This record gives sequence, C-alpha cells and structure tokens, in this order.
Amino acid sequence: MEEQAESVATKLHRVRGVGVRTRNRKRPLAAMTWTLSPSFKIAVQLFALVQPMKKPSHKYVTRDTAEVATSSNALIDNDTGALLPAASHKAFVPPNKVEDRFPKVILSNSEVKELKAIRPRGLNLLGFKPMSCLQDHHQMAQSRFVYPDEHTLRGSTAVFAALHAACLPAKGEPQMAVCSYVRVADGLPSLVALLPQADEVDDEGLQVTPNGFHMIILPWCDDLRSPESDPANLAKAMQDGPPPRASEEQIAAAEALINAISLDNADEGVAFSSVDIPNPHLQRHFEVLEALALKMDPPPVEELDDETAPDLEGIDAHMETLEAFKLAVFGSLDEATPAVKGAKRKAADSPAGSNKAGRSKAAHSEAQKDAAEEYKEYDWQALADKADDQKAGLPKLTVAQLKVYLRYHNLPVSGNKPDLVGRIQEHVQGQI
Repeated sequence: MEEQAESVATKLHRVRGVGVRTRNRKRPLAAMTWTLSPSFKIAVQLFALVQPMKKPSHKYVTRDTAEVATSSNALIDNDTGALLPAASHKAFVPPNKVEDRFPKVILSNSEVKELKAIRPRGLNLLGFKPMSCLQDHHQMAQSRFVYPDEHTLRGSTAVFAALHAACLPAKGEPQMAVCSYVRVADGLPSLVALLPQADEVDDEGLQVTPNGFHMIILPWCDDLRSPESDPANLAKAMQDGPPPRASEEQIAAAEALINAISLDNADEGVAFSSVDIPNPHLQRHFEVLEALALKMDPPPVEELDDETAPDLEGIDAHMETLEAFKLAVFGSLDEATPAVKGAKRKAADSPAGSNKAGRSKAAHSEAQKDAAEEYKEYDWQALADKADDQKAGLPKLTVAQLKVYLRYHNLPVSGNKPDLVGRIQEHVQGQI
C-alpha cells in the first residue's frame, strides 16, 4: 500500500513545532552526574527557567581604534622587573607566636584544590521524602531544572524516567528526592530537593512543560531564624499587649477593596501575568542607547511606557470602596482619636510641658547671645577684603567660624567652605 501524502495541516503543525523548539532552545548551565549509589550514576543537565535580565556591562575601548581593551595580570620581579611564571605553590605561614611549633608549610595548587574539595562535583542521592514536608520559606536561592543527558551517558533517560514516574504515583502523595549538591569541583555542598514535574501539552499537541525535576536549594539548620522567639521581641510583645484583631466589618471592607482593584478582569477576559510586562529600567537603557547611536536627543522619561506605574484613574474609580475601608479601620475623622500608648502630648497640655518649652526658649536665647559675642571677635570687613589670601583672609577661618557670620545675619549655612566664603564676601560687599 502506498503511503498517503502528508497533509498541509500536518506539515504546518510539524514546521511550527520545529520553529518553537528552535526559538526556545534552552542552553544548559551545567552538566554533571547524579550518583544514586556508589556504583550507579546517571548524567543530567541543569537549566535556568528564569534568569534575571540585566543591563550589559560596559567595556573599555582604545581611543584611536575603538577596539575593546583587555587587561591581564602578571608577577614581576621587584629587583629586575622581569616577568615571573605563575605561582605553582602556596605557602601557609603561621603567626609569629607559634612559628617555632608550626613551621612554614608549602603546598602545590593541586594539593590545595584537593584539600578544599569536601565532596566531588555533582548530585548525590540521600533519600526520598513526601513533598508536603517542603515549606514555602525553605527555598534559599533560584531553582534549577534537572533533565537527563543521554549523550553523555547512555541509559540515563530510562533511569531518570523511572525515578520520575515513581515520584509521581497515580495514587498517594508525590515524593521528592533529597540530595547533596556540589556546584563546582572545590565548592561547598548544599542540600537540595528535587520536585517532580509532569509534562503538559497544549491544544495542538505541542509540549509546554517537559518531564523533569525542579531543584530547590534547602536551608541548613544554621540558616533558620526565629524572630518571634527572640527575647527582645518577646519582651516588646509582652509590653505592647496582645495584637489587635480585625472585626468582621473590617474584613468585609478589605475583601471588597481587594475585589474592586483586582488585577485580573474576568469580565474582559484579562489575566494579569508578570511575564507579559517588560522591565522599564531596561526599556529606558536601550531607548537611550538607540537615541545616542542615531545622534538624537534621548526622549524624556515621561514618555516611557512604564506598565509598572499605578493606574491612578482606575484607583480613583473605586475611591468610594477605598474610603469605606478606611472608615471601617480608622473610623470617622470627626470622632475623638483614642489615646495611643506611649504617645507624647503637646507641651502646652501640662505645666511640665510649659516648663520644658520655657527652658527650650531660654537655651535658644543663650545660644544667640553666645553667637553674637563670637561674631564681634572678628573684623569681617577686613577678612572679606583679603578673601584671596589663604593665610589672612576668610579662607583661614574654619567652617564653624564662617557659619557664625551666616547665622548672625540669617543666611544659609549649606555648602562647602568655598561656597560659605563667597556667600560672606558677597553679603559684606552688599552692605558697603
């Protein structure tokens, strides 16, 4: 029987699949082995599903040819200035106090690397735990996606698929693999959890998410913090009393506010997603670069299409709901505001406050009197005439002494010393 010709729709579907795989090709961050037992290893690759996008780093170029300038380091002999070969050994020099008991130790670079390496590079399986044991705050760093590497070690895909299927049983709780992870050869080990992910396909049969494991960096016991059990926080909590509780009316007003300004609009079929919003900082950076390359003035910042800016018009449309929430939480502004524990009263509310205000005025008057006496100690006209003389004019005075004149005449005292000198000289000349 002759094979039927491939339909146009099938060809388009196949070409579209190839285009998607080519356009969304993932480059592995690392390739390593996953040790399941001392004599059983498979090859895997690590991928970053989300990577922070940053501005490109600047580079130095030569002035004449605009070529990229490079830098290098070298060891130079202090006596002859000759280039020395790279150091192949390192010396451990003990402190002077224990130099007699511990002589100098010289190690080669390979020996230093061997001493630093606690475990070989890669993943080592420790066991399995239910996924319910993993808490939201246990993620210490950005996750990685683990996928088998059949090209490096044959049979890795079959073993990986078997483990993946066992961690996602049809019945029962999903399991996660707990492993130790060493990123580089002489790096420190980390505890990680491998969470299985089932593959998903879209309506056209194209794979959206593949089978694999998400690698989550777990914290050590030293990394955990318990601020609620800190003695200082406990003492403050006991002093402040029990925390306030929201009433049913306040909770209902908060729910109405959340529903009013929700980012998802079900009526219009609009769903909010951060992956659809471009980074305004990067937008502005490349916008300015493009304008400078075309020898044009960069557009003003006000014209930047920043989708992270609040929708003020949309919020104003729900101002009635917002005011109802404020009224439910804080009450009417016309009502008497209850006294807050620890709040300070105005100085005029008590005789003690009046005495304090009187002492403050007396201290201010005394300071003005001292400033006036210090002001009379200098011949400001003669100093201003010699403003260019660093040893006999205004520049010889300190900043504190210059501020005496400025405060006496109620002039600004901000700026550096040359600014103060110029301000005094201008004021003195204006009085002549």
